[in-house]
Amino acid sequence: MQDLEKKYEKLKKRFLKISYVCIGSINTVYTKCGNDYCYCYKDDTKKHGPYYLWTRKIKGKTVSKRLSKKQLIVCRKFINNNTKLKDLIGKMMNVSAEIVEKY
Repeated sequence: MQDLEKKYEKLKKRFLKISYVCIGSINTVYTKCGNDYCYCYKDDTKKHGPYYLWTRKIKGKTVSKRLSKKQLIVCRKFINNNTKLKDLIGKMMNVSAEIVEKY
């Protein structure tokens, strides 16, 4: 039982070290502007971009926001933190279930 409690305490310490979290995904997109005088109009291989879009659900609706390169770096880190957090919570739940079964 003590080994499970120690395992849980280690997981809890890791939990406390996780910083900001965001949900969603980031996509890199290239687009055509549609102006007949632009280089992208004449050549399908030449498009504007890259543009970085952060997409997530808010109140059941898909919302996208264009990010700067600086925002991209921060947002990607926060999304990765969310993945770590979910994994950690799953492990904590498993250890908690094992503790319940020991009682």
